[in-house]
Amino acid sequence: MKNIIIFLICLGFQTVVIAQDCIKGQDTRPLNTTSINLLGNASLISLNYERLFKVHPKVLIGGQLGLGYNEEFVLWGGEAESFSTIPIQVTGNFGKNKSMLEFGIGYTIINDLDKYTKNIAYSTIGYRLQPLKAEKINFRVFVMLPITDTDNTSIIFIPIGISFGQCF
Repeated sequence: MKNIIIFLICLGFQTVVIAQDCIKGQDTRPLNTTSINLLGNASLISLNYERLFKVHPKVLIGGQLGLGYNEEFVLWGGEAESFSTIPIQVTGNFGKNKSMLEFGIGYTIINDLDKYTKNIAYSTIGYRLQPLKAEKINFRVFVMLPITDTDNTSIIFIPIGISFGQCF
């Protein structure tokens, strides 16, 4: 494909904006993903959108936002209350081709502030299988360690998770 270069000069400020489409032979990896996380992110299940930013051919930075579901941890006979969660995460991803090491930080907003006033921050490390073409499946497996104290909450925080998604 041809390079498309657009110059925009604004009223003598000499501002130049350059936009290019993909050049043949360059990495055309899809940078958007919708995914379902099973466990992790202080949610039992969550639906997420992620946008990746290419820093280098072997380095991607990802920002993720989701909507999830979790419930109270109840040992004996009590009824567990359910609540919604809003997981937010930023990751660095390093690797060649499809296989990548992922690490980052996250924060989950607990959406029942009457009972749970404490949100949860965590660090994450994992493996990512990120396809090189659109319309392919993304796969992640990860471990999360809470940064904030979760001892005085009755929230289920499972430190491992798995994710499947569609890249576009």
